[in-house]
Amino acid sequence: MSAEQSVQTESHIIQYISVIPDPRQHSCNFKHPLISVVFTALVTALCGANDWMEVETLGNVLKNWIAQFVPLPYGIPSHDTFGRLFSILSPKAFNEFLIKWMNHLREKREKDVIAFDGKTLRGTLDGNLGLKALHILNAWSVDNGICIGQLKVEDKSNEIKAVPELIELLDLKGCIITTDALNTQKEIATKIKKAKADYESIPVMDFLFDMSLSQ
Repeated sequence: MSAEQSVQTESHIIQYISVIPDPRQHSCNFKHPLISVVFTALVTALCGANDWMEVETLGNVLKNWIAQFVPLPYGIPSHDTFGRLFSILSPKAFNEFLIKWMNHLREKREKDVIAFDGKTLRGTLDGNLGLKALHILNAWSVDNGICIGQLKVEDKSNEIKAVPELIELLDLKGCIITTDALNTQKEIATKIKKAKADYESIPVMDFLFDMSLSQ
């Protein structure tokens, strides 16, 4: 990717970040613009940062590059600032931003296969804190090789409710949708058709979807 293309891509990221509501109240302690904090966190995470300390450290290494795209009036925020801001940032608004960004990066192709599949994330179970393992529903673009959207669900059975919600958030016109047998539901089939998409042409899947629509 050329430098010119990089700047253009990053400018789109900034446009999408700018619509995320800032949950903070303006005061004398308000130093770092939301767009700068989120952009820095994204860049450093993509470069391998795994916690807020690493985000701060890597952010300082990349400070001059980051400053080409977002204002850094007080330099790179501290790890505490990153942690506090993301703890109160709306998960829904942030997820919508990520979906819009992925939709921009994605090369739309006719008949692109979008696979809806749920996965339980390893290492997210914490019995001491009473936390269940995270279960995520992903929409994977086969042609692009990227996840274009995801939603957190309580468990495997709740995917039935989450799939229609995720379908509504995505641009699926002309795509082919695949799911596992659990999600061959009337509402899901209807949402797929409403999105002007189709489902995978496998005899068993065709039968199940046609049966669900006829009920």
